[in-house]
Amino acid sequence: VDGIDWNGKMAVHFAATGDEGFSIRQAWYAAPLAMQHGIGSIIPIQAFYGKRRPVGQKIVSSAYASVSQIVTMGCATIEEGSSIVRWLLASKAEGGLALTNKVCVTGVSLGGSMSACVSARSQADVAVAPVMATWSPSAVFKRSGGGVMSKNVDWTTLVGTTP
Repeated sequence: VDGIDWNGKMAVHFAATGDEGFSIRQAWYAAPLAMQHGIGSIIPIQAFYGKRRPVGQKIVSSAYASVSQIVTMGCATIEEGSSIVRWLLASKAEGGLALTNKVCVTGVSLGGSMSACVSARSQADVAVAPVMATWSPSAVFKRSGGGVMSKNVDWTTLVGTTP
């Protein structure tokens, strides 16, 4: 952004459940961080979201074709986020940005949980700011707690197919 004095710090913003693009994270988090504090941002799109949605998959927030897609999305997000962190921390000789002690991973809800996983997996000095993240992924699926995914899984079919 023109006129922003980048201070050499970077935040990686992971998507909340149903966040299909860049605009919310850009407007609510990245732009204010840049304008008020000179902090740069990376805003990845998670697998099965937005333009990364498989052909034929419903264009409905949090609509996955299978439970394995949810697991794949989580694993891919953690791996991709870890790769971004490694690149940000790597020395310039290694092709990175050499931002030691200047990287934060963050996100809201699902994004917060993903940021915590990326931080734990990175094995580096990375700040983490998970916002409204659950202590366990089970809360998202529990019917009794009104979990956001509780109505998006065909539990009858799933239970009927378990050995």
